[in-house]
Amino acid sequence: MNEEFNEKNPLSDADEEFSGEQAKKDFQGFLGSTKKFLTDLLNIRKDTDQEATKQAIIADIPFKGHTIWILICSIFIASVGLNANSTAVVIGAMLISPLMGPILGVGMSIAINDIDTLRRSLKNFAVMVVYSILTAYLFFEFFPLRDESSELLARTEPDIRDVLIAFFGGFALVIARAKKGTVATVIFGVAIATALMPPLCTVGFGLAIGNWEYATGAMYLFIINTIFIALATVIVLKFLRFPMVRYMHSKKRLYYARIATLVSLLVMIPAIITFYNVWQESRYMRQAQDLIKQTIEVYRFKDRGRYLDNLTKISYNREGGSSIELVCMGDELIPDNVIASWNEQKNTFSRLEDTELKIVQGGRDDSEIKFNYINELYESKKAELLNKDERINLLESELANLSKLSAKQIPFRQISAEAKANFENLDSIGFAYTITTDFTKIDTIPIFEVVWKKDTKKRDIKEDTQKLNNWLKLRLNDNKVRVK
Repeated sequence: MNEEFNEKNPLSDADEEFSGEQAKKDFQGFLGSTKKFLTDLLNIRKDTDQEATKQAIIADIPFKGHTIWILICSIFIASVGLNANSTAVVIGAMLISPLMGPILGVGMSIAINDIDTLRRSLKNFAVMVVYSILTAYLFFEFFPLRDESSELLARTEPDIRDVLIAFFGGFALVIARAKKGTVATVIFGVAIATALMPPLCTVGFGLAIGNWEYATGAMYLFIINTIFIALATVIVLKFLRFPMVRYMHSKKRLYYARIATLVSLLVMIPAIITFYNVWQESRYMRQAQDLIKQTIEVYRFKDRGRYLDNLTKISYNREGGSSIELVCMGDELIPDNVIASWNEQKNTFSRLEDTELKIVQGGRDDSEIKFNYINELYESKKAELLNKDERINLLESELANLSKLSAKQIPFRQISAEAKANFENLDSIGFAYTITTDFTKIDTIPIFEVVWKKDTKKRDIKEDTQKLNNWLKLRLNDNKVRVK
């Protein structure tokens, strides 16, 4: 049977072999085409102008004359922006600052073993740092407003993300510099992203107010930016095969490479630790928010209770003592068994087991809670205001409302306890505000509704009602009080 089939199909084996080889050739051709496409797409050596790049970097190294005055002006602008908490002003200062020149000079001189350029770059780098910190220090020392704005505080605790920004920002900058016809938008973008100037301004701020923690944190951020921009410069110029000014044998190159790697790793260690702490805090905050959503936010008050989410305080301390404070306003108290169930639910979250859950409730003279609520309301609205006059008007309006609210607030529990002690025939007492009008004006009247014991004589009821009415007017300092 097989012999007969083979006789009828004498070319079948050869066809199969040919088809296999053809498929293999097609696949190899596809891989080759893909490799060529990717090589052409990602190749940056072809469009690199080595001599022009080198001259451009060297030209930006010196800090004297016009350049130093541009630096001083940009430092002043950045300091004002940080002080005023204005991101736009800080960005504008970063765009005009000439801080990047010496750092690129250091990276290039290491990459091509140019000792003279390295000395010049380091000298100008030192001048740049000293002038920048001194200018910022003088500004914050003599300027009357020295608030700790969020723009300033953002530069005091760098982490691994700042390392990545500096490293890849340096890559983008050197690649843009090396391209024929420098891409200006990339240079401006890197100047903003790596943010060399704000850390130096923050160092000056820390020195001016005597806060060494701020100064050292901001200086560490500047060191991160400097080292990793320079390191990226070295890597890119080595990849682009810039010619060496002086020959260096392989053992010496390996030695310097190991030194650079060691320095980079040592600089990264504090940033990694800071990032780990930030990550831990982020996980804690996320679980705390989940707990709030599953407990107080779904709880339904039956009467005059209210959860004030704007006053929620989540305090994280990695060494222990973390707490979640939930604030409620009104006469209604959350039952103890409900709070106990919330604590049990809290312990199901891995990050919240050692956290103290605090429930701050009303049901008493809670004017402090109301004041905090009004203050929080002001803070949330002030960003929408256009000028200081509107802020003042809003604050006065809110304080007036608070005064009215405080004036009308009656400590009912305390009043009812005192009334019970003073009037032995009193069986129960209730309170409510009643809105009345004589069609010319509207007024709000505090009404107390009382029930006397059944065996109390009518004459005693009449006398005690009058006494209670007089006592409440005197006790509450309000002649509008009525007793029914």
